[in-house]
Amino acid sequence: MAKKKELKNWDNPRDFLNMDRNLVLAQVVQDFNDSNSYQQKSFELFQECYKMYRAHTDEENLREDGSNLFIPYIFNIVENAFPKMVKSLFSVRPYIPYLPVNSNDKDSAVKAENMTKLVEWELDNKMKGRLVYNDILRSTCMYGTAISKQTWKLEERPVVKRAEIAGYQTDPETGLTVSITSMQPVETTEITYDAPYMQNIELQDFFFDPYGTDIDNCEYVIHRYWLPMHKIISMAENGQLDIDVNTIKKSLTPGGRGAAQGGAYDKSNAINMGQKPNRSNEVEVLEYWTNDVKCIVLNKTLVGLVTPNPYWHRRKPFSKWECVPVSGEFYGIGIIEMCRQLQIELNTTRNQRIDNVSFALNRMYTILRTANIDTTQLRSRPNGFIEVDDHDDIKEMQTTEVKSSSYTEETVIKNDMDVTSGVYNYT
Repeated sequence: MAKKKELKNWDNPRDFLNMDRNLVLAQVVQDFNDSNSYQQKSFELFQECYKMYRAHTDEENLREDGSNLFIPYIFNIVENAFPKMVKSLFSVRPYIPYLPVNSNDKDSAVKAENMTKLVEWELDNKMKGRLVYNDILRSTCMYGTAISKQTWKLEERPVVKRAEIAGYQTDPETGLTVSITSMQPVETTEITYDAPYMQNIELQDFFFDPYGTDIDNCEYVIHRYWLPMHKIISMAENGQLDIDVNTIKKSLTPGGRGAAQGGAYDKSNAINMGQKPNRSNEVEVLEYWTNDVKCIVLNKTLVGLVTPNPYWHRRKPFSKWECVPVSGEFYGIGIIEMCRQLQIELNTTRNQRIDNVSFALNRMYTILRTANIDTTQLRSRPNGFIEVDDHDDIKEMQTTEVKSSSYTEETVIKNDMDVTSGVYNYT
């Protein structure tokens, strides 16, 4: 099929099956950059939400004098809401009941029942569905949105098994040759996974068409991840890429994966729990999907695969989960986003009370400049005293104690957060 040399305004810019590879590369990189630029503000919000979930305050925001407590009430709300969502999904079996098209058709009823049992078995035993759903639902609570990817996974690996090996030996008494069998270790290849596969995608590694509001009406979506160079070569050898190994070795230079590249931010680095080391042998993979085409671009420099969408339904193999959907927006609203200002107010109120108590215990004084007073004596201590020449030389600065009504403010704030999130401890 003839390749297009250039695109006209009326051409489909993502008709990759009929385009020159250079044009494909340019379009994928442009779409990635457009999406990344559009989603940066959302990534920053997700970072703030994650820090609040972990009750983390950046060092530059810590006060040198005064209390710096972070009250983990948002964590409490998320971890109360999340189990309720899990229970609502998994408390009743079957998880996904299949029904026959015609209730009077016994054949269809049997097939529907068998499909229900098969899907439930796959979810529990193969896909580890409950563990994946835990990640998805927690992400939905925290950020308002979660992205899951549903594909088919075939995995093989070499294993060593004991097998019967036929042989012969000579009987020393009769001199006759007899056949014998013995158990010997034998290396073989075994299929370890051949079933649907589901995974939770980090929001910072999923990019979508800025004009799309859901997976289906997006012109494209991109899943970014990293693979070691030897796995890229293995994919080419196994036919998972449509370029040869020599082209990869010649044209592709592993760029490494630094902490700043692991999504919009690296979580452990964001809360000062350590920065992951850079792996210089890894390759950035942009897995680009439309309803018609799957494309893989390596390190934004080499197109590794262009193929028709392999799924019969011709849809992108991703699902979007939302806590509170917003009309006309791709991302939903999460619990932390709704409550973050109230969390800041809660922290501020508690720290102000602690500061007030600290000021009351560690009193301050006004001293005349001409007074002959040893300032080291001003430290509060049992049976302490301050030597003065005249009692007018020094006066205590009066600190007004916190009113009792301020202690009810924290209860009001927590009640506001409960009302906003719809999560109450007593339920």
